[in-house]
Amino acid sequence: MPSDFIVKKLGLEQGKEGYWFDNNGNLICYDLAMEGYNTGLLIEKETLEKLLSDNQLVLIWDIYIEKIANQELHEWRIVAAERGGNIETVKMYDEDTWKLND
Repeated sequence: MPSDFIVKKLGLEQGKEGYWFDNNGNLICYDLAMEGYNTGLLIEKETLEKLLSDNQLVLIWDIYIEKIANQELHEWRIVAAERGGNIETVKMYDEDTWKLND
């Protein structure tokens, strides 16, 4: 389900369970679980871009990566953001800069 912020800003209404429409009846977002996949919200790209731009927001991702090499676990965390149509790394943490077991 989209957040209250998204629902209010875009004027969305739930037409049927898991499917959200704008005032013109256009499907704007839906839960993938309604299509038989793992749950996840898909939002129409141009609508999301306008929402972000109008509210001076950016999309960010918190990415966690782990790898086992030579019988040792290695972990990284990356914070990435969409800026001007590009995805950029904002910060990258590794075992030395990110305490994993505090």
